[in-house]
Amino acid sequence: MATQDTIQIRPSRLSGTVQIVPSKSHLHRILICAAQGILKGDLKELLVSYSRTASEDVDVTFDCIEALGIQVSRNPFGILLRAGGACAETPILHCRESGSSLRFLLPVAATQTQSFRMTGKGRLPKRPMGLFAQVLGEKGLTFTKEGADFLPVHVQGTLKPGLYTLPGDISSQYISGLLMALPALSGRSEIRLTTRVQSAPYIEMTLETLKRFGVHWKGSVEEGYFTIDGPVSFSSPGEMKPEGDWSSGAFWVGARSLGAAIQVDGLDGESTQGDKAIVDLCARVGNGAILDVQHVPDLVPILAVVCAFSKGKTTLTGTARLRLKESDRVQSVKEMIENMGGVVTASEDSMVIEGQGTLRGGTVDSYGDHRIAMAAAIAGCFSKEGVTIVNPYVTDKSYPGFYQDLQNVGGEIYGSNLR
Repeated sequence: MATQDTIQIRPSRLSGTVQIVPSKSHLHRILICAAQGILKGDLKELLVSYSRTASEDVDVTFDCIEALGIQVSRNPFGILLRAGGACAETPILHCRESGSSLRFLLPVAATQTQSFRMTGKGRLPKRPMGLFAQVLGEKGLTFTKEGADFLPVHVQGTLKPGLYTLPGDISSQYISGLLMALPALSGRSEIRLTTRVQSAPYIEMTLETLKRFGVHWKGSVEEGYFTIDGPVSFSSPGEMKPEGDWSSGAFWVGARSLGAAIQVDGLDGESTQGDKAIVDLCARVGNGAILDVQHVPDLVPILAVVCAFSKGKTTLTGTARLRLKESDRVQSVKEMIENMGGVVTASEDSMVIEGQGTLRGGTVDSYGDHRIAMAAAIAGCFSKEGVTIVNPYVTDKSYPGFYQDLQNVGGEIYGSNLR
């Protein structure tokens, strides 16, 4: 078995300024809306500008829309999308480990081609998609394999307009994928949600992006339904610049709440990104606080670290869906905190963290989860003895420059394969 990379994060004082990376959530949506407009013939091209390296997950979406027939020209300042790319008779959309790319593009691809394949690697082929496949199957698609619960799949057919009924607690990414797909269909389509929505801010981000492209609908997240009369044209929003990423910025906000003198540039306090809630959540930890995290599951690793360094008990509720992330994030967060000397109790839909004011440090396996690795790195800076992270470079999935940024603000990082 090959030896995995490890790095050591030693206790250190953090101070300085971090220019935050572009939001991969926002970039996914911009790219897919632009692809829809270009493939429909509404747009000739779109420039998407950003000054920092995009994530591996965004690279997946680049590759997938290229496979559907979009020309993608990359440069250090962003990307230019144009029509005229090559599309195979049955394009292969390799989503690697990007759940966002899979869930957004599954219905979108079905509006552009009658046959395509989707595959992935890592934990992605183990993450269930059967319910969504069933909903799409009722609207003209067939999934060729022994069951459509998991990747890989061969999708055939033509997506049809009509009523799409979904539980609100299904991944918000599936709902967002439908919202970006349905404007391309000829006829009235309606999404009706049968239960309360989870991760609602991400659906709001999708709606805001569609609005920028001139796509309108009736309904709202609060009402639990959306109606789109298609086909709808995607108009040019002009040059697009993605927002700074609150999900990545959360690690620096967490560090700041622990005493670091860090300024984070590029975050918009008026953003629709739900993860801006990290500021309020960090201010409330400890002393018996009960925090609902069902709408912000990506904040839980760093929030758990802040809770462990606080004094008193913090209960995080709404954690059930964390088990279907890049790792079983309930178990990996629990083990991360325990391996550093903290105390965590996990149940089906909650976690209780006993804040002791400090953490000893220790060895943490990232479990292939970028947010576990980054949370452990921040914890290492404030721990008594430091933290060793196994498989640390999974951070490239969302934040390729994380460790460099950590060093730039005073983080002490050591390792034989440090990069």
